Amino acid sequence: MLCRKPSLLICLFLMLPLIVLLQWLFMAINLKAKTMKAKLLLLLLAFTAGVSAQTTHHINWFPGVPASETNITVAPGDTVMWMWTSPHPHSVTSGTGSAETFDSGVITGTGKSFSHVFNTVGINPYVCVVHANMAGTVTVQTVMGIEENKDVSFEYYPNPVTDVLTISARENITSIKMFDLNGRLILEAAGGNPVSKIYMANYNAGTYLVQVTAGGATKSISVVKK
Repeated sequence: MLCRKPSLLICLFLMLPLIVLLQWLFMAINLKAKTMKAKLLLLLLAFTAGVSAQTTHHINWFPGVPASETNITVAPGDTVMWMWTSPHPHSVTSGTGSAETFDSGVITGTGKSFSHVFNTVGINPYVCVVHANMAGTVTVQTVMGIEENKDVSFEYYPNPVTDVLTISARENITSIKMFDLNGRLILEAAGGNPVSKIYMANYNAGTYLVQVTAGGATKSISVVKK
């Protein structure tokens, strides 16, 4: 028995590095498992955020609906729903030059609706084929990243305009584009100064969509010409 005790101590001493190695491996495996769980959680949160980011925009659709309600800007993947709030027959029909084609057909009855998911970046003018004064524009713009998502701060006046539209920004205006409700490009100008003037005395009365780019970001506004 006396000769076995030193042998046992020697065995334990020799096994000590193996025990330490096994403990290290166990800790590494456990840490890796926690890391994988964290990555899966982040992926799930990112997926959930992406799904929840989609928005449904509602537009009341009736004779005399103001342009401020029918000209909207959405992100790719957003849904626009037109809601019939009068008993008259109406349609939602994409106009000439629209980035996407959509048509509800003529629908009659209060409470009816028509929806369309917009996936293509661009401008989508639309009209009611029954009532020509019912029209609008859905502008689809890509959602910018966190670093690029800067607010385009500027003033524009007067609105409605009869002669000169003035656009004043904090940064230099690099581009101005104006479209009519049919999606036709009416004006395209390069800026370079924080203040730009658009002379609209000879423009037809109606609603125009103006895209202003300043500081690397773009914002759309709706302007009414008297």
